[in-house]
Order: sequence, then C-alpha cells, then structure tokens
Amino acid sequence: MTMQEAQGDITSERVVTLVQRLLSDRSIFRAVSENDDFHEVGLSSVDLVALMLSVEAEFNLTIPDAEVTTANFRSVATVSSLVSRLTSS
Repeated sequence: MTMQEAQGDITSERVVTLVQRLLSDRSIFRAVSENDDFHEVGLSSVDLVALMLSVEAEFNLTIPDAEVTTANFRSVATVSSLVSRLTSS
C-alpha cells in the first residue's frame, strides 16, 4: 500500500465517523460503506450542510463555494476525494 492510499483510507475512515455521528443524531443506526448514497441512508439536505461544516472542521479546511455540490457530497468516496484534492493543493 502506498502512502497516498494509506492517507486515503484514513480520510475515508474520518468521513465515515462524521457520517455515523450525523446518522446517530437522527436515530439511524446502520453501517455506511464507501459508496452508499447519503440520501439513501437517511441524510437530508440539511444534514449534508452539517456534514460539510463537520468536514471543514475535521480537516481544518475551507471548501470553496464551487466545490459545494451534490456530486461532491453524495457518498463517503466523493467526500474523501474532495478532501484529498483540497488538502493536496
């Protein structure tokens, strides 16, 4: 496993933890995999805004307005990819 792959795994784990907290706050107790659609697991658009703010705080970054899209906040994989892009810049 390369350093970049290991970093990606850590990023994904941190995103999963954030999503699990949001789900738990809504009394939804289920596992979330890398490609599960957030709307299908029970997150609302308001929850996705909370997730965006949590991601900014967790990774100490600011997500540019142009990157705040449904495509970037669809799943753990898409959020992790966004974080990787923003932190490698």
